[in-house]
Amino acid sequence: MLLRAGVTMTTSVLGKFARILSSNIVVFLTGLLATPVITRILGPSEYGVYAFLLSALAVLALMADGGIFDGIRKYMAENNRPPEWKNHVVAFYTRVAVVFIALLATAIFLAIEFDLLVRYFGPEYDLYFATIAGVVAAKQVGAITRGSLMGLDLESVSESLKILNNLIFIGLGLTLLVMGYGILGLLFGKIVGYLTMATLGGAVLSRHLDASWLVRRLPNSFPARELLEFNVGSLVLFGLYLSILHADILMLEWFRSSSETGIYRAALTFAEFLWFVPRIIQITLLHSTSTLWSDSKYERITDILHEQPGIRSHSRCC
Repeated sequence: MLLRAGVTMTTSVLGKFARILSSNIVVFLTGLLATPVITRILGPSEYGVYAFLLSALAVLALMADGGIFDGIRKYMAENNRPPEWKNHVVAFYTRVAVVFIALLATAIFLAIEFDLLVRYFGPEYDLYFATIAGVVAAKQVGAITRGSLMGLDLESVSESLKILNNLIFIGLGLTLLVMGYGILGLLFGKIVGYLTMATLGGAVLSRHLDASWLVRRLPNSFPARELLEFNVGSLVLFGLYLSILHADILMLEWFRSSSETGIYRAALTFAEFLWFVPRIIQITLLHSTSTLWSDSKYERITDILHEQPGIRSHSRCC
């Protein structure tokens, strides 16, 4: 019986890895194909502005997320918790996300109100960052939805929605770009993509979760402190990861021209592939083995890794 359970879990983890890897490959390749088109239509200078905004978006989205995407997957997947646990986790992290987004939106509003963006970047950046606030909010809703689906072992749904989100962004964004809406058209495409993912994913979640917990009082025994402490560690980890990818772009826009920023950002597209597989392995194993972690079954986690040559080979290639 134990052997059968071990084989089943190993197969499950490998299946999740394959789905997440496949969706990320599709997203990476479509982005790779779209980048030259976007660069050609925008031109080097405007693409540099767009690259800077994407890096600013990544940093702001990290601050708004605060480790929620990882936390919601990890704790929803724990099966040794009290009844209604999954509903409690989603409700708690949704409320935390609302607070973070409100704080971020307030900070952007104050930056616009006191002309900080105009002073340091230019008058058009007020509208850009106001739109980015909308993108961050939509992205956070989409991340909670996708994380909840993964926490329920519904990667077949979550990863399909991730691909759909990317295709909507590219299709709608490029259409608006060709129509003359420029960078704002691309950002609007992102908003529509994330909201579509959240809407369709929410419809699936409604069959598995009780939405009334979003407004109901959580029990006093709910370990909010434990969840927030995990978020801090996750935030630090991915803050360091994002700094590798985006800190130099933010500084280039500050000290050099937008054209140079755009050229540098386009060249980084292939370099980002180095972090491709490690990130997917982290996404897969975090919620796939969270119950084993909470039960201190570390040897079983090690066994799972040794039993999966596919993940090991991808790690070595990386």
